[in-house]
Order: sequence, then structure tokens, then C-alpha cells
Amino acid sequence: MMPPIKGITKSFVRGEHLRKKGEDDEAIQYFDKILPRLKAAEGPKGSNRLPVIIEGVQYPGETIFVPSNWWHGVQNLDTTIAITQNFVNAGNFERVWLRTRKGRKKLSVRFLEKLKEHEPKFYKIAIDMNERDGFVMWDQRDKYKHKFQKKEPKKKVKTGVVGANGQDTKMKEAADSSSDTLSSSSSSSSSSSSSGGNSKSGGSGSGSSTSNSLD
Repeated sequence: MMPPIKGITKSFVRGEHLRKKGEDDEAIQYFDKILPRLKAAEGPKGSNRLPVIIEGVQYPGETIFVPSNWWHGVQNLDTTIAITQNFVNAGNFERVWLRTRKGRKKLSVRFLEKLKEHEPKFYKIAIDMNERDGFVMWDQRDKYKHKFQKKEPKKKVKTGVVGANGQDTKMKEAADSSSDTLSSSSSSSSSSSSSGGNSKSGGSGSGSSTSNSLD
């Protein structure tokens, strides 16, 4: 993990400026080659642009709390089941809402619906922030409205051949199906994670989301 520092970007902590020809951004490349290079070049014994790099091994039953906006990455050392959870409360709600509405189209719409149903106080805060900033929710934009239309319930259509005795001798059921997808980026929040196996905490990953990948 690395604390947020002004001017330190995601591409920097991913070591993109230190990547050599033929290397890519796969996790194995990062942990085996790029991270050691990054610590040596930019850590306390190098340029000191990354003065704090926290690493450790998480064992079964242990919990790691990753503060909001900290750069982080996880390397599983063996077969592992990990549970992570984004955390939102009164203290970070406004920051979370700003990033969620911008980067996660479908989630922000669903989040707002749930706030209206279960947390009217925070729903009003979100609506007031949208009005203040002139932000139009994704399901209200002409370009995206069709992505949020309610799906029609699946219909079963029976077809068959009627035999001499009046009974169907062949039946087939067909169901209508549809799908919609929206691209999204990471949201921001404080986070916590627990693991059922050994995990090594490194220094990459998304600055403020709960993720066990380097994206």
C-alpha cells in the first residue's frame, strides 16, 4: 500500500515509466519485475517520491483496512478466497457520490434508487449535489436511456404438434431474453478486506476502490 501523495498518479505507482520493452501490465510482471524496480528507483533509497511503501502478508482470518485513496494491490500466494467491501458513511458520502456518479453509470443509478428507498437523508444530499453541479443522471440522458429501460418479463411460448388423440406430441419452450451492459470505472470509498488464504499486500491497484486486481 502507498498513501496518496500529490502528483503521484496511477500510472506512476504502476511503474509504467520503468517498464522495459517486451513487458506488459499483467500482475505477474508487476510483482515479479516492475514493483521491485519501482521500490528501488522511487522509494526511500531512491528518489524518495514514494517515501512510504507498506507490505505484509495477510493470513486466514485477518482483516486489512485500506484507507480511502490509498494505492494498493494484492498478490495471492496460494488458493485464496477473499472478501472485500466498499464502505460509505456520513463522513465520506459526498466524495463517494461524486466519483460514483461520474465513473459508474449503472451503479450510480441503482445507488440513488436505494438511497431514496432506505436513506432519504443521503438521497436528498445526492440530489442537491447533482442540482448544484448541473449533473444529469445517466438514466435521464437520451444517449443512455435505453440502457435503463425495464426488461420485459420472460415469456414462455409453447409450440407443438397435435396428435390424433388431441395431445401435444412435441413441446418446446422459448424464452425471450435481453441484456444490457454499461462500461464503468472504479468508485471511491474506504474499504476493508479479509482473506481465507495468504495474501501479500503490494503497491499498485486502484487508488480508492476495493479490488484484488491491478486495474
